[in-house]
Amino acid sequence: MRVGTLAGTVGITGLMLATLAVLPTAPAVPRALGSSRVPAAAFPPPPKARPLQVAAHGGLPAVLGLDREIARLGRAPARLEPLRRAFLESTSLVQFALERLPRASAGDGASQYFIYLALDQCRSYLRSDLDLAGENLERMASIADLTTEERITWQSEYARCRGFSMTDWSALGEALGEDRPGAEIEYASVWFERAALSGYPPALAEQALRPGPYGTDDRAAMLREALPGAGAEVAWLLFAHSGNAQSGEINVPALAWLIVACRAGQDCSEGARWYRGFVCVQEEHRCSVGQSAIEYYWQAASPAERERAWSQSHEIEAVLRSGAWDNLPLPELESRDYRRLWGGVDS
Repeated sequence: MRVGTLAGTVGITGLMLATLAVLPTAPAVPRALGSSRVPAAAFPPPPKARPLQVAAHGGLPAVLGLDREIARLGRAPARLEPLRRAFLESTSLVQFALERLPRASAGDGASQYFIYLALDQCRSYLRSDLDLAGENLERMASIADLTTEERITWQSEYARCRGFSMTDWSALGEALGEDRPGAEIEYASVWFERAALSGYPPALAEQALRPGPYGTDDRAAMLREALPGAGAEVAWLLFAHSGNAQSGEINVPALAWLIVACRAGQDCSEGARWYRGFVCVQEEHRCSVGQSAIEYYWQAASPAERERAWSQSHEIEAVLRSGAWDNLPLPELESRDYRRLWGGVDS
């Protein structure tokens, strides 16, 4: 469900709180004359406080309590791996990629994966000179109905990627040897394949989840290989591929994986780059000031879906610790085999 479905819930909450506020208090027992002792009350003591369980009173109190936990996750500082942090903070992705080239050439899957990410993000700058790149930026900035968020995104991409238009980065292709494709824009794909062959968990998970020439069994095997080393990156990929995250809609497994990713250290704040690109760039009004990424998706779900996702997130973490991968709520994999579109696989 979309954001904005809680108006009725909030109204009920207000009614409950207002009722509590006007309940009369019990009258004090008068003190006996000439006595400093207060006599025992003539009525039974109040019942002990009972902690509210999930789904108590239709789930309302439990959901309100979980809202605070979600807000806390959205404010928590990201605990990113050093290479991921360096990628996000880099002001020149061509320099970032060239600095990782020696380790990537030596077979380091993480370095290979982040070279792929740098080339993929800067794909439109790989075959243009600096003047052409600047003209493209000016042309995009002149579009009348471009949102503020879109302008910021284009300017940020230009600043991070323009180095490919003014620097010799041919070493990134030469390092591929016989696997070097004829077109520069294909270099990213080869580096991605090498990262997956190296067994780097995010690359394996992404390969299992993206459309491609792999059957269901192959994809499940990739995920089983990736999950023992699963951290925030793999959990986030499972979130992104379990629902339609870019539309702003959510389902229970996707929300559960997002909660797991945020707990594992993924950036789930208001300023998270993936959130700004998924949600805020599309429609400016969809992002509210002060609302974190995880709060956005949390509030897009119904109260019942939130409770189930919260419980399922704990179940996922328990399964990851135990290694029983078959019990995980994984995305549907069969339809991702694009050979079915060509009639190359039996239905």
